[in-house]
Amino acid sequence: MYINDTTKEIKSFSQLKADNPSISFPRNKQPVLLDIWFFINKTPKPVASNALNQVVKDTPVKENGVYVETYKEVSMFSDYTDEEGVVVTQATQEAEYLAILLQEAKDAKLSEMKEKRDELVNSTTEVTTSLANTFIVDVNIRNRSTMHQAVTNSANAGLTDADTVNWKMGDNTYQVVTYGELKEIGIHLGVFINAQFQHEAVKIAEINACTNIDCINAVTW
Repeated sequence: MYINDTTKEIKSFSQLKADNPSISFPRNKQPVLLDIWFFINKTPKPVASNALNQVVKDTPVKENGVYVETYKEVSMFSDYTDEEGVVVTQATQEAEYLAILLQEAKDAKLSEMKEKRDELVNSTTEVTTSLANTFIVDVNIRNRSTMHQAVTNSANAGLTDADTVNWKMGDNTYQVVTYGELKEIGIHLGVFINAQFQHEAVKIAEINACTNIDCINAVTW
């Protein structure tokens, strides 16, 4: 974009060419065109200081013979009159907007907590049985279902809790466990999973109790 050094009017390179069809313009954009149109050099756009403001372009300024972009921070809202003639104040709009942002932040944090819970109930956990054996066990539903079926089949086959089976663990090793230990592991996994859901419930309550976004951002698993 170019700015008129006298009038401060701003036009694009193509507009200047269209306005001056009889003039041959250089192929590459130049710092100065037609003696009075100065190229506007870009500057990084700053970030608004709060959620209710926005940063917009201001009039470019000339520094050492070169024009550069400038910005100003303004409110996103102002009073207006709706179609029914009711004045909607800036304060009302800001409150509604902040409520929307708060709910969006809550929804995002709730989703984050759910993802963490799902991650844990599909991970592995360490289980130490009454026989003092410690195993790394898959928590996922497939392993739990397979374990339950194995215990059921052992009972149907007349096996006892002391009988053993070679079981693949969550660390990709095979370990000899008793059917009694499989039952203990199953109980442990149930307790572990329930604990994750209960913990998530606590976090949901913390999130819903928040009245500002800083509070929501402070919530961690």
